[in-house]
Amino acid sequence: MKSLIQNEILGIIALQETLKNLPMYEVETTNILFVLPLLFNKKIRGLLKDRRITFLSSKDLIVSYPEIFLGLRNIYLDTAIASLNTLILAQDISMVSVNDSRVTLESPPFPYITMKEYGKIAAEISSAAPNVAKILQENPTELHLNFRIDV
Repeated sequence: MKSLIQNEILGIIALQETLKNLPMYEVETTNILFVLPLLFNKKIRGLLKDRRITFLSSKDLIVSYPEIFLGLRNIYLDTAIASLNTLILAQDISMVSVNDSRVTLESPPFPYITMKEYGKIAAEISSAAPNVAKILQENPTELHLNFRIDV
């Protein structure tokens, strides 16, 4: 059964918050599938929202915190359908466009994510999104290899 946090509406918030922290508001389509696994997992989200955490790459994070990223492959597979549904929903509401294997933020539907208005989890997702955006800027092949995701 799908957890309450793993839904497409929170996925839309996660997608928007991540894309707005990327250069030119766009990312490779294959990398966008990492947004929900990284932001829906409480331990990973907790690590990524911590402003004291600094890292150079996903490999650096994995080496520094192996226990947190140990099950990311399973999380990735578990959230694959929700990731695709979120991307389709975001495209249907004209929030993103998918062109030439890139996903681009067109118009964010939620201008300010606050705990009071959207809830604690959405606020945590918003806080962790800049670090997820940093991870998503890596080469898709390296990102999949680092997280041990078969393409």
